[in-house]
Amino acid sequence: MHSISDREVIEIVSEKCEIKRQSALRSLPSVKKTAYSLHMKKILFTLALLVCSKGFPLESVFLGAQFGQVLLTGGASGFTNSLGYGVDLGFRTNPVLDVTLRSQLSSHSGGSGLTLWSNTLSADYLVGTFYDIEVFIGGGPGVYQFASSPSTVLFGLHAEAYGDLIVSDSFKVGLGGRFHGILNNAAATGSYWTIMMRAGFTFGQGH
Repeated sequence: MHSISDREVIEIVSEKCEIKRQSALRSLPSVKKTAYSLHMKKILFTLALLVCSKGFPLESVFLGAQFGQVLLTGGASGFTNSLGYGVDLGFRTNPVLDVTLRSQLSSHSGGSGLTLWSNTLSADYLVGTFYDIEVFIGGGPGVYQFASSPSTVLFGLHAEAYGDLIVSDSFKVGLGGRFHGILNNAAATGSYWTIMMRAGFTFGQGH
């Protein structure tokens, strides 16, 4: 009967450990994807509760698109600044308050490359209307995915100021600046700025 030497035992154990390590690495993307999906479900669930609440008077709905510059800072500043785009879904709850869900996507070169996907929920206060331009300030929570190597999902807060030009009762265009503060930054992530133009349609009584 062949007896197994200590060296063979070590090789067998090492091989099994390597198999487990590779399996764990392969499962990381799905774990991160699950975490991101969980954060998104929380934001969407919060939005659904607000919209469906009896204390949430809905005057109008805004649906639009956005396009502009994404300016990286912190650990992500090693990647190039880039153009980004996204969509807005807003709800006018009363004459001075909008609740808006925004989704933005941008791709950045440098290193192994970076794709940044953000989904934010904000409460925007109407400061005033000047010559058919509505001026807002606001902010709220967000979920941010930094897809590089490795991919990272983080939570953050954002603040914003923007103006919308009321072109007609159902159409408006705007320009806004936002700062996204990312919490628990990793080495390859960081807070960032966006300067975005937007345009879209309003459905309902409010602008």
